[in-house]
Amino acid sequence: MNQSNLLPLIRNLGQRTQEFLGHEFEFLGLGPGQIKTLTQIMAFPGTHQGELARQLKMDKSTISRAIRVLVGAGFVEKRANRHDQKTQSLWATKLATAFAQQMNSIVEDAESVIVTSLTEEETAQFQKHLKQASDNLERHLIKRRALLATEAHPSIERI
Repeated sequence: MNQSNLLPLIRNLGQRTQEFLGHEFEFLGLGPGQIKTLTQIMAFPGTHQGELARQLKMDKSTISRAIRVLVGAGFVEKRANRHDQKTQSLWATKLATAFAQQMNSIVEDAESVIVTSLTEEETAQFQKHLKQASDNLERHLIKRRALLATEAHPSIERI
């Protein structure tokens, strides 16, 4: 496959997935980003904003907006953190717990639709290759951040 076709395909898959999930979660008044954040809070009760940003590989301002929406909608509550007075821990509410199974089913449906025409073996390979691609890009970004933190980027000319 011509590598120049990869990014448009990946972008298209991401956009269609977001569209599917956005439509499916519309009844909750939440978007896919908030669902991803809520799912992580339910998986790690008592986590805090900085940890969420790290786990989800999202910037803190995006996480902050998602948390604000989730708190406003009654799906998450903030509590004082016993160990660190500067941070608040995040907890899923009973409302979130009541919708947890339905949210999981919607995500499973989306994944099922994505791999509809693939065999089990092809699905496993597809998942493996997506993970490898994601890991490759993550390693590259970590190296780039380290380079930028220590010296000027070589592709940027100084004025």
